[in-house]
Amino acid sequence: MKIPRIIHPFLFAIFPLISLFSHNIAELPIISPDSINLICNPAIIAIFFVILFLVIFTIILKDSYKAAILVSVAIIIFFSYGHLIKIISKSIGLDICFLSEESKFVFLKYYISICAVLLVFIAYILYRFFSNIFALTRIFNIISITLLIIPFINIICYGIGRIHFSHIFDNGKIEISENNVKAINRLPDIYYIILDGYCSDEVLNNYYHYNNQEFINFLKKKNFYIASKSKSNYAFTLLSVASSLNFEYLDRLNKKLGSSKDLTIPLKMIRNNKTSRFLKTKGYKFIHMGCFTSERYSGIFVDLLIQTTMAEPFLSRFGYDRFTDKRNYVFYQFSRLAQLHKMKEPFFVYAHILLPHSPYVFGANGEKIAKEDNCSEEEINAYYVNQVSYVNKQVEKLVEEILSNSDRSPVIILQADHGQGNNRVARMSILNAYYFPEGEDKALYEHITPVNTFRIILNRYFGTDYKLLDDHSYFSWWGPSEKPYNFIDVTGELTNN
Repeated sequence: MKIPRIIHPFLFAIFPLISLFSHNIAELPIISPDSINLICNPAIIAIFFVILFLVIFTIILKDSYKAAILVSVAIIIFFSYGHLIKIISKSIGLDICFLSEESKFVFLKYYISICAVLLVFIAYILYRFFSNIFALTRIFNIISITLLIIPFINIICYGIGRIHFSHIFDNGKIEISENNVKAINRLPDIYYIILDGYCSDEVLNNYYHYNNQEFINFLKKKNFYIASKSKSNYAFTLLSVASSLNFEYLDRLNKKLGSSKDLTIPLKMIRNNKTSRFLKTKGYKFIHMGCFTSERYSGIFVDLLIQTTMAEPFLSRFGYDRFTDKRNYVFYQFSRLAQLHKMKEPFFVYAHILLPHSPYVFGANGEKIAKEDNCSEEEINAYYVNQVSYVNKQVEKLVEEILSNSDRSPVIILQADHGQGNNRVARMSILNAYYFPEGEDKALYEHITPVNTFRIILNRYFGTDYKLLDDHSYFSWWGPSEKPYNFIDVTGELTNN
C-alpha cells in the first residue's frame, strides 16, 4: 500500500484562517492582493511553527508520522481555546466581556495543564503502542481535507455570485454631470468626517438622557450649520456611506441584488466613489481614512484570529486586548486629520471614525476600557454616552486646529452614518453638521439627509447643477438571516415620531 504524505498538520493550521475568511466573506474581496495578504501573512507564520514543532516532536518520538499526529492535536488545542472559553463563560451565565484578564489567565493555566497531560498521554501511546501509523495518518489527512472543503465551498459560491453581479456597478462607465462647472481660484480643502453611530441631539436627550448642548453650542459658535432633524438614508454603514459618497439612492441594489447578502458592491462604491472621482478631475488629492481599507481589514482579521487562540491571554499580559487596533486607529485618524492642513495641494479626505459606535474602548476622558454590546442595556447606554463625550472633546480640538491653521478655507462635514441601537428613530436620527467658510448655504435645511450633502457642495463650489433629491430613509438589516437590500421606506414613520 502506498505510503501517505504528511499534509494534515499544515491543513489544520490554515483551516482557522480560511474558516474566518469564509465567515466574513460578505464584506471582503475574494481574489485581490488585499485578500491574499490577509490570509498569506498569518498562514506563513502558522506553517513556520508547524515545521518547527514537527522537527522537535520528530526528535522526541523518532518518527515523523507520529510527530505529525501530535502536532495536529496541538494545533486543534491551540485554536480551540477561544471558542471553549466562550462556551464555558456563557454556560455559567456570563459573557466573555465580563471576564477579567486575570480570570482568563487562570483558566488558561488549567487549560494548558490539562492539555499538556493529554499531549503527553497521546505521545506515550503513539510511541509505545501504535504501530499502524499510516492508517491514522490517512484518517487525519481525510479529516483535515474535509474541514477545508466546507469553507472553500462557501467562498466559491460567493465568488460565483459576485461574478454574476459584478456588472451592476462598472465604475469606469459612471458619468458625472459637470454642466456649467465654474473656475475657482482658491479651492477649499474638504473634510468629510463620519462619526460612526452618532445620534442626533434630540435622541441623545430623549433616549439616553444625555445633554449634548455644550458640543452643539461649540459647533454653532464656530459657524457650523446643525441639521437638527436630519435622518440617515440607510440603517447601516456600508449602504449609508455608499449612498452619500455617490450622492444617490441605492435603488439599483434593491432591484439587481434582491435577497443577496453580498455587501461587496456597496464596498466597491465607497472605494471608487463619484465624489472623489469628480474632485480628482479638479486637481484634488483623495485621502481615504475609512474603516474599509486593507490595513483596517488586516488588523481586524488578525485580532479576530488571536481571539480564538491561546495567545490572547499571554499577549494581554503585555498590554494587548482585542480592541487595541481600534484605539490606535482612532488616535492615528485624529492626529493625521489635524496635520492635513499642511498639504500644499487641495485635498478631499474621507475619515470614518469608529466612534461613538461599539465596541466601547474609551471612557469619557479617554481612559482605556473594553466593553461590547453584550452587556445590560443600562451599561451599554452609559458606555455609549461616555464615548460620545470622548469623541466630542477630540472633535472640538480637531475643529480648532483646522480652523486656526488652514491656509485654504476648509469645508468640514461632521456626519453620522446612522444612529444607535435597533429602535428605528434612534437608529436613523443622526448628527449632521456643515461648515462652509463663506457662511451658511441657503440650500441647507434642518431635515437634509446625507444623500444631498455632496450635491450641495459640488453645486456651491464647482457650479454643477445637481438637483436635490427628496429625503427618504430606508431601513434594512444585515446578518446571516437578514436581507440587506430589502429596503423599507420608513420616512413617514420617522417624521411622525
